[in-house]
Amino acid sequence: MSEIIFVVSTAIKVFSAYFVITMLFAIFKSKPFGQHAPKTKFAVLIAARNEEAVIGNLVKSIRLQDYPADLIDIYVIPNNCTDDTKNAAAGAGAKIIECRGAVKCKGDALKEAFRVLKNEDHDAYCIFDADNYADKNFFKEMNNVFCDGYTVAKGRNEAKNPYDSWVSGCYGLYFNTMSLFFNKARANLGLSAKPNGTALAFHRSVIEKNDGWNTVTLTEDAEFGADTVILGERIAWVPGAIAYDEGPNSFAVSIRQRQRWISGLMQVSGMKLMQVIKAKHKKRMLRFDGAMILMSPFVQGLSAFVVPAAYIIEMSTITTAAAFGGYAADLLLSIGLLYAAVTAAALVIALLSKCYDKRITKSIFMYGVFMFSWIPISVVALFRKERTWEHIRHDHTEKPSFARGMRQQVEPAE
Repeated sequence: MSEIIFVVSTAIKVFSAYFVITMLFAIFKSKPFGQHAPKTKFAVLIAARNEEAVIGNLVKSIRLQDYPADLIDIYVIPNNCTDDTKNAAAGAGAKIIECRGAVKCKGDALKEAFRVLKNEDHDAYCIFDADNYADKNFFKEMNNVFCDGYTVAKGRNEAKNPYDSWVSGCYGLYFNTMSLFFNKARANLGLSAKPNGTALAFHRSVIEKNDGWNTVTLTEDAEFGADTVILGERIAWVPGAIAYDEGPNSFAVSIRQRQRWISGLMQVSGMKLMQVIKAKHKKRMLRFDGAMILMSPFVQGLSAFVVPAAYIIEMSTITTAAAFGGYAADLLLSIGLLYAAVTAAALVIALLSKCYDKRITKSIFMYGVFMFSWIPISVVALFRKERTWEHIRHDHTEKPSFARGMRQQVEPAE
C-alpha cells in the first residue's frame, strides 16, 4: 500500500509542478494588442433568471460604452423568472429573446439565443452574466483583439462588491489571482485563457465551425472552452476588457456555487477529455494544457486522500512518544507556514492589483480558508454530482466599489 501511495503522491506533485511552472511566466510583460478603429459588430447575450434588481445596470453600462452604439446589440434571455426581469431589461434598452422550450441551465438559454440570431449580421458575440457591470472600454478592447486576428477572447473579471463581506473580498482576490497567475501567464506562453462564463467573446466563425452552441453541462463556459481546444482555437487574454462580477457574501452560498463549478468541470472532463487529447490539429501544447485543466478537479479531490494517507504511513513508523510529538509539531508548523504564505500572497495580489484597502483586510487573512476549501469541495464533487442549476440571488445595485487609485467607472445615466 505504501508503494502505491508513494507513486500516486509523486504523480500529484508532478501534476502540480506543471501549474507552478506556468505561473512563473506571469512575471513577463505581455504583448499589447493593436489599436484599431471600431469595426466589429457585437451581439451581447445575457441569460437572466430573476435578475430584476441588477439587469438594468448591466444594460446601461453597455449602452455607455466608448464604442459606437450601432455596433452593439444587447439581447437579454429571461428564463424561469418569477419577477419582472423582462421589463427591467427592456426598459434599460435591451432586446428580449423569449425561450420556446424548458431552460434547465444557462447553456439552454444561450442555445435559444443563437438559434434566433443565426441569420443576423453580427461579427462577434459576447456573453455577460446579469449581475455584471461592464467597463466603458470593454468593447473597444475586444474590437482591437478581433481586428488583430483572434477569434476567441476572454476579458478580465474583477469584483463588483469586494468590500461587502470577507467572502466577496476573497472573490476579488481570487479573480485577480486568476488574472495574474493563470491568464496572464498563459497568454505569455501562447496558451488559452480560462473561459469563465462572463466577459467571453468569440467570432461568428467559431460558432459556425462548432455547428452552433451545443453545451449541455452546468458549466457551459468550461464546455465551450474544451470545444475551442478541440477546434484548435486559442482564447486570447484581454486584461483591458473588464467586467465586474458580484461575489456572494455568504460562505455557504460560495460553497454551493463552487461545488457546481467543480462538478460541472468534472462532467465536461468525462465528455471531452479524450476529444481534447485526440484533437486533429498540431497545437500540442494547447491540447496538453486543456487536458491538464480538465483533469485538475479530479487530482485536487484525490490529493485530499493521498496526502493524509502519506502522512499516516510515515507516522506509523514512529516508535517513541517524543518522536511522535516532534513530528506532530513539525506538521502543525508546516501547515501554519503554508497558511501564512497564502495570506502573504493575498496581500501581494491586493497590492499588485491596486485593490488594497483596510476594508479587505479580513479577506486577506481569510483567503487561506477560501482557497483550501476548494479541496473538500472537490472531494464532495467526486461523489455527489450536481444535476440542477441553482439560482444565486444578486442585489448589488450600486456601481462597482473601488479603493483609491483604482479605475473609475461612469455612473449609468437614466
